[in-house]
Amino acid sequence: MRNITVEMACSINGLIATEDGNEDFLSERGWEIMLEFLKDYDVLIWGRKTWNNILAWGEEYIQDLKNVNIIILSTIEGTTNEFPNVTYCNSVDDCLQKCQELNYEKLFISGGATVNNAFMEKGIVDNIILNYNP
Repeated sequence: MRNITVEMACSINGLIATEDGNEDFLSERGWEIMLEFLKDYDVLIWGRKTWNNILAWGEEYIQDLKNVNIIILSTIEGTTNEFPNVTYCNSVDDCLQKCQELNYEKLFISGGATVNNAFMEKGIVDNIILNYNP
């Protein structure tokens, strides 16, 4: 039985990212909390913009994720993948199909807003976590 959790890191006033995509207000502790949550899930699902932000944060963050199954939702054709634990999908339905194929039952969706909303609009989300940052 599939279980889907959406986690949204945001500022106390609801900011998810600045207009240019910057997320520098997010705390290191928030990252650590997410990594703890991920131990109980089969896969982490992010959008392309969130993934690109993580890549820009540096190698330390990528290393934190080396044992985490990750799906990136992206509608951009020809995306290259240099990470063995990362799979690309082009829609929520494609993602759900891939999760079924890979026997991922516990899904952790963590942004950005477009990806989180896409799962919530389908009415398939079981849990919501709001991770407030200063």
